[in-house]
Order: sequence, then structure tokens, then C-alpha cells
Amino acid sequence: MPLSIWHVVKNKSFETRNSSLEDRNVAERDFFLQGIWRNLPKQDLGVDTLRERLSDILFQLIQKELPNLINDLRNKIQECDETLRKSGKSRATSEEQRRFLSEVAERFQRICIAAVNGSYEDRFFGDIEDLDNHPKRLRTIMQNSNKDFMKRMQSRGHYREIIDADVPPANDQKRETGRPIRVTRKDYIEEVKDILDETRGRELSGMFNPMIVWRLFSKQASPWKAIAKKNLQDVWNDTMEFLRLVLLHITDETVSTSLMRIFIEPSMDKKLRSLQDKLVADHKIQHDRAVTNLKARMITQLRIETEDQFQRSVNRSFTPQDLVEALVGPIEIDMDVHAAQQAIDYMEAYYKVALKTFVDNSAVEGIELTLIVGLEQLLSPTTMYSMEENVVCQIAAEPAKIKSTREQVQKKREALELGLERLKGHTNLAKTGRSIRIRVFPSWTNVD
Repeated sequence: MPLSIWHVVKNKSFETRNSSLEDRNVAERDFFLQGIWRNLPKQDLGVDTLRERLSDILFQLIQKELPNLINDLRNKIQECDETLRKSGKSRATSEEQRRFLSEVAERFQRICIAAVNGSYEDRFFGDIEDLDNHPKRLRTIMQNSNKDFMKRMQSRGHYREIIDADVPPANDQKRETGRPIRVTRKDYIEEVKDILDETRGRELSGMFNPMIVWRLFSKQASPWKAIAKKNLQDVWNDTMEFLRLVLLHITDETVSTSLMRIFIEPSMDKKLRSLQDKLVADHKIQHDRAVTNLKARMITQLRIETEDQFQRSVNRSFTPQDLVEALVGPIEIDMDVHAAQQAIDYMEAYYKVALKTFVDNSAVEGIELTLIVGLEQLLSPTTMYSMEENVVCQIAAEPAKIKSTREQVQKKREALELGLERLKGHTNLAKTGRSIRIRVFPSWTNVD
């Protein structure tokens, strides 16, 4: 509404200070009918028109802010509902306490099943763009954890990084920050030759004890346990945080803390210890059978390569000089080098297969089946109803503070609902175009 920048009223003088309000209004109207005041707009003169103008201005301001005010009231009502939901109904008796805990367990199970399945429709999971909600998305956490675990195993799971080069790499004889030690294949062959000399039995020259492959593999895979243990601990921590957030969403902090201490933490600690014990043996292999299978595979591969080389030799044209040099030239074959190279080849071939198997077993059979699947069974309605009465009372007994808070929140909610209904009424009047007069100041008030 366009407003003029002025408005004129006439107050009582000292002589008329004791006159009534009605006399004051009559005197004001008579005054504005005289002299130059007769030519001024009537809406800019007198206290009656001022009251109407201010009422219209205030109404327009209220009308403008009304939607925001209604939204604020609705949000406050939702906060009250959330507080009342967490505190639950009054639970003075043992039966009421069991019923309350049973409802908490049912809600807990629904959220856990949804999180494990990756179904994030429940309001607990919140907006995906909100970073605070990421710890609630358990399946997403598990998938990303498995990917990171595989990357760490591929980049840092091997004790040595064998370089196919004649130039020695930078001196990395210490395994710093979990990175593999870099070594040339030539130097590694010499190291394996020394091991062959130390463990030689009745093998023919150029052959080796299959236990050598197991020994090389064990050394090469020695970082696995530490990497897998850290991954397990990280996933366990993420899962515990998820469970804590679920309980805080379902009930108040006092009850959620008791449920974590009595039910969740003991069961999850047991799962963690069980998985840690399995890590010790997970990467051990049936080495005799494995080496035999790998050796057969390598012999087949060598036969194929030999036949291929022979075929290329048959197709090659030789000069007489080539034949003379081949006949009179020295034939020197270092059988120990050949044996060491074969042992390294077997070890590397098996390492690739065993690495994938170990990661799959650790992620699927270990973490997935033992830690994640069945997570909802940590709390169940049956368990809540079968608990001893003193335990039920310990967890769900309602402190005086909770009872007082519930009563206050209920009263606050009723007041908010009443205010919301009134504001909706004003909104409906505004939509129909009906004017609302708001009393800006009492009719007896003087305007100075």
C-alpha cells in the first residue's frame, strides 16, 4: 500500500486537557474543517484515519510474514512430536516399560534391515546431500569399505615390489609407511638362490623343494593380516556408530545408552574378537596341493612357450656362420638361477589367485556374514519381553525429569496447535479478500 510521508492529528491543549475523548475528537474534526486544512486529503488528517492506516499497514506486514510464521510453528510442532516419540508414552508400570522397549526393538529392527539392504526411504536416513547422514547409510559404507580394502591390498599387500629392470631402484630396504620394498628381479633371484642352498634336499639340479614357494609366498603376503585387521576395525567402528545413531533416533539418550551397554556392545565385541581370531588363519593355504597345481600349470605354460619358440626357430633362416657359432659356442645354463626363477614365478602366480580369494573371504564370509547380516537380531521384541523385571526397570524406568519434560512438551504442543489454527484462519480471510482490522493502540490513547 503506498504511504504518504506525513499525517496530521490535533491533540488536546493545556486548557482542554481535562476534556473527554469524544470532545477531543469533535474539536479535531472541527479544526480540520477550517482554513487551509480543508484543502488537504481527508485520509491524511485526524486520529481516526491514522488508526485505520496503521491497522492496514500492520495487517499487510502480518500477511506477508504469515506463511513463514506458519512454517515455523509447524517445525516447532514436529520437534515436539519427535521429543514425545522418543520419550514414549508414560511407563510407570513394568508392563508399560516392556511394551515401550518392545516398540523400540521393532523400530530398531526395521531400520537395521533397511540399512543392510540399502533401502534408505525411512526418515532416519535423511537427505543424501547432508554429510551428517552419511554414517547412517550402512550398505553404502560397506560397499565403499570393500573397494578401499581391495585397493589397499593391491597397492600395499605385497611385501616386495619386484622390478623387471637391471638398474637397482632407490634403496627401499625398510618398509616405511606400509609401502612395499622395491627390489630388482635379478637381486631377488640371488636372494632365492641363497634360500635354495639353505634348504636343499635330494632335489636334482634345477629343481627345488615345493616348500620354498610356500616360504616365499608367506613372506610376500605378510602385510595381509595387518591390513585386514585395520579394515575390520574400521568397519566395526562404522557399524557401532550406525547402531548408536539408530538408537538415538528411536529413543532418548538415557535409554539408548543403557541398550548399547547391556545388549549392543557385548554382542558386537564378541563378533569383533571372533573375526580377529579368524584373520590369523585366513591366508594360510593348503600349500602342497596349491604348489602342485601351480607347478602343473607352469609346466604346461613352459611347454607351450617352448613349442612356440621351436616353431619360430624352424621358420627362421640360418646362415652357415650362425650354425658354426651355435655348434662351437659355449653352452652355459645356471640351473640354480633357473630353479630360483621358477620358484618366484610359481609364487607370483599363486599370490594373484590367493589375494582375490583372501579379499573375498574377508569381506564376504568375514565382515558381511558375521558382522553385518543379522544385525537386527541384536535387539528383538522377544528379548525385551523375556528380560527380568529389574533389568527392564533399569533400562526403561521413567525418571522424574522425563515425565516433567513430556508434560511441558505436551502443553507447548497444544499452545502451538492453537496458534497455528488461528493463523490458518487469518490466512483464509486474507485469501478471500476480507479485511481484518487490527487494533493498533487503544482508542483512549493520545497521539503526540
